[in-house]
Amino acid sequence: SLVRSFRVPFPIDSVAVNSAGEIFVAVSSNRNIPLVYVFSDSGQFRRTMGERIVKASGSLSKSVNRAVIDIDAGDNLFLAFRHWPLVRKYSAAGNLLSESGFSVPPQLIPDAQRNMYSFEFIAKYPNSSYALPFLVH
Repeated sequence: SLVRSFRVPFPIDSVAVNSAGEIFVAVSSNRNIPLVYVFSDSGQFRRTMGERIVKASGSLSKSVNRAVIDIDAGDNLFLAFRHWPLVRKYSAAGNLLSESGFSVPPQLIPDAQRNMYSFEFIAKYPNSSYALPFLVH
């Protein structure tokens, strides 16, 4: 049965709840805002966490920065990007604890797009707009 509800001011991709009842919301936005917003169980805003991969505004940035989140037994937040091979681990307070990228099998990337993008490229040009060559699920 529904205990309570509250309005979140953005479209969301994923929701997770920690042991303290805090609600973590992965935001879907075409603006350069944090990736995750945290609310109390009554809907009061607490904090944000997570830096976007692509900081430019627009629909491409929105697509690249979409994420799925989950909470482990230690209340750490895991954030996996839907369209980039990168997983981040944050403490409950929002501190980045680790970041792990993984290679994509070459057969999943079209020949014409292979070697066009890298984590180094994104780190150097976070405000760029460009099309990513693959999707990761």
